[in-house]
Amino acid sequence: MTSSINENELPDESIAHSQDPLYMGALSIVLEHELASVSLVQRHLRLGYGQTLGIFKAMEVSGVIGCEIEPDGFRKILLDDESRLKMLESIRRMDRNDDQ
Repeated sequence: MTSSINENELPDESIAHSQDPLYMGALSIVLEHELASVSLVQRHLRLGYGQTLGIFKAMEVSGVIGCEIEPDGFRKILLDDESRLKMLESIRRMDRNDDQ
């Protein structure tokens, strides 16, 4: 994805990853499903465990998800609903711009 992004819509560390289509795809899946699950992202993007784990580590550093796995097996999404929806809309706009 080569579209520019509004820096107010992503956490600072996510801006650095905003040009990585795998990161942005994984971020979109996590935000859309409201589940930070390595296996969910692996299935959707057809990635290996190690590669997906690296993307999740970047999301942790970005402040999007927590580092600990909750009792339900997922990681906690650290964004409030408004921020999550705003970020998801920004990703969708970038996708639409890339399709044109």
